[in-house]
Parts: sequence; C-alpha cells; structure tokens
Amino acid sequence: MQWPLPAAVLAVAWLAPGLALALQPSTGTESPPPGSSQPPPTATQSPTLQPPAPSAAPPPVEPDVTGLEGPAAPTSTPAVDVEALQKELRALRTRVDRAEKRLSIQEQRRTIDDQRAMPSTGYNQWTAGNAMATRITFAISDDNLLAGAKDRSPSAGFKLAADRLFYDAIEQEKRGFETETQLVVYKRMPTFFKRMDAEAAFVTEIEQWHDGKTFQNYTTLSDDGSYGKLNFYTKRNDYTGDNISLTMFPVDSQRFLLEYTYAVTWGGERMFPNNTGQTPGLRLRYDWNVGTGKDSYVFLGAKSARLLNEKINEPQTYYSALAGFGIGFTPWLAWEVNGGYYQSGAFPMFSPNSRIGGKTVQTFGGSTRLTAHWGVPIGTSIDFRCSATAPTPASC
Repeated sequence: MQWPLPAAVLAVAWLAPGLALALQPSTGTESPPPGSSQPPPTATQSPTLQPPAPSAAPPPVEPDVTGLEGPAAPTSTPAVDVEALQKELRALRTRVDRAEKRLSIQEQRRTIDDQRAMPSTGYNQWTAGNAMATRITFAISDDNLLAGAKDRSPSAGFKLAADRLFYDAIEQEKRGFETETQLVVYKRMPTFFKRMDAEAAFVTEIEQWHDGKTFQNYTTLSDDGSYGKLNFYTKRNDYTGDNISLTMFPVDSQRFLLEYTYAVTWGGERMFPNNTGQTPGLRLRYDWNVGTGKDSYVFLGAKSARLLNEKINEPQTYYSALAGFGIGFTPWLAWEVNGGYYQSGAFPMFSPNSRIGGKTVQTFGGSTRLTAHWGVPIGTSIDFRCSATAPTPASC
C-alpha cells in the first residue's frame, strides 16, 4: 500500500501559507488571541497585507568624534563623577573669589566716598582738629643761693629763674615752664582734584613774659606758625605715601628752619636783624619712599622781610633762599644736607660818608647730618612741625 507520498504533499500544501505569513515582518497588528474562531488561511487564499504603521522617529545619531583631536569623553564611572564634581567645585570657588574681590573694591570706594563726605561726627583724617593748650607756672626760685643783689643775682622770689643750660630741652624752643596759652584751629579736606588734599592751621599764642633788662612784664598775642598746605600724592589714591607738598606761611615762617637740632638751628627770623614785622615764606617739598624705612626728601624754599634801609630812610624788601635734601640709604642709615642764602638787611650808616652804609648784607651757610638708627625712626623737634594736631604731622 503506497500512500505516504501523496499525504506528505497535501500536508506541505496545507502548511505553506502559514509558514510564509510567519516569515513576513511584523505589520504592527496584533495577532488574534488564542482560542479565536478566525480560520487559518487556505492554500488558495493569500493573507491580507496591511500597510506598515508609521514608526517612531529614529534616535539622533551621535557625531563621530573619533576623527577629532583630543581624548574621547570618559564613560560614566564613579571616578569620573567625582572628578566632574571637583571641577565644578573649583569653578564655583573661582566665581566666589572674583565676587569677594569686587566686593572689596566696592567697600574701598565706599570708604573713600565716606571720607570725601566729611562726616560731622567722629575723628578721621578729614575732620577738624581744634586744640587749646594752657600752661600756668607759679615758681619760687633763686638763680644763686650764695649770691645777692650786689653780686648781680637777686634773692629768691616768686619768679621763674633764668637757669636754662645748653642741654636743657635742647630740641625745644622753650623749657616748658612758661605761662602761656596756644590756640590751634586745624582742618584737612580733599580738593576737587584727584589725589590732592588741602590743610590749614591757624596758630596763635598768648604769652606772659618778663623783660630782664627793663624789668617790665608783657602780655603778647602773636602768630605762632599759621600755614596753608597743598599735598599731591603721586602713586596712591588714599591720600598717603609719596607726595609733593607746597606749604605757605602767610605771617610767620619761624617753623621753617635749617639745621636739625633746635638749639643750634638757623635760617629763621633772626637772620633779618632788627625785624619787628612779619616774615612770610613758602616751601616746595617732594617726599618719596615714604613708609619703606628709606624715606627721602628734597625741598626748596624762600622767605622775605621788610627792613629799614638807613641810607634812603625807607623800608626795603629783602629775600632768602633755602634748599636741602635727605636720602635714606638703608633702613638704618640716612644722610641730610641743607643750606641757605640770606639778604640780612642793609649796613647802617656809620658816618655820612660811609662806603658800606646802605649796602645789602649777604649771608649764607650750610648744615649736614649723618644718622644711624636701629628700631626707631629719625626724630624731629616738635617746633619743626607745622601742627601736632594733624593726623600725620610732618616737618615744615
């Protein structure tokens, strides 16, 4: 009995359509659930092909960076994550540092603006520095206990003895026992020009003194160094450091002297003999290396006075020129030099036919000092200062 071959052909013909349908790509339609009554396709019935449904947009294609320079981006690992966080932290720190720097600059500008505003309360470098100093001395003294009036030494009495020796208060004009009152009205303020400020002081003195020759008591009211000053700072905007200054003495320039120790100073009002009037003057000075320990300076100055010329019997104006410099070679060694030329009035008329009577007396001289110091700055006499009330008093 030969039937297996026809049976195999029939089985293949029956399974062929289903096998072809199974090999086709999915159309996106769902297959019928199991147990549905839809009959399978026959050999003469081809399956209905549905048009493919639109698929989702393809994912973006990453650019090929293998041909670009530089290393490839690291893959996401714990070590890479820590490195990225550290990089972000460094960037944040940089931004914070920049913000703090801008804030500091703004605070400095605000401070300068506040100083320019000249507040009415509190003391700073711009506010007025008014001062009044009064000293009253009551003394019982005797110049020489073993001598009397016949020896030209009066007995003890209620007076201040003239017993000043050379080294007593060598750096001061007075001993400090005089009965006197000093009034100082000081002001410093910025100007309309950048890096320039102005200061001025009105200085007066009321003094009680006794003339040992005429035995008369006197009360005097006089100027004691009133001045006006302009300061231009060459490097900084906070009104400190290297500067060029112009100091003007409208009445008395006695604080502008030559030499360095007050007891041996010269170049003051005594250079104009018999002068009973005013001795105005001015000084132009440049200071550099200020605050470095090698402070240096150079100055030029001039004074004038009106004295009687006996030959013409009229007052005549006489002048003087002063100059000097100081160089700090090291923080412990400095050298200073100054000098001046003076027209010290006119020679008196010794006789009607005097050959020198009425001619100008010309005087000149110089001084120098070499100073070695350790741990302390080079000091100066308080009587060389324009005003002790100033925030940074400087020599005139």
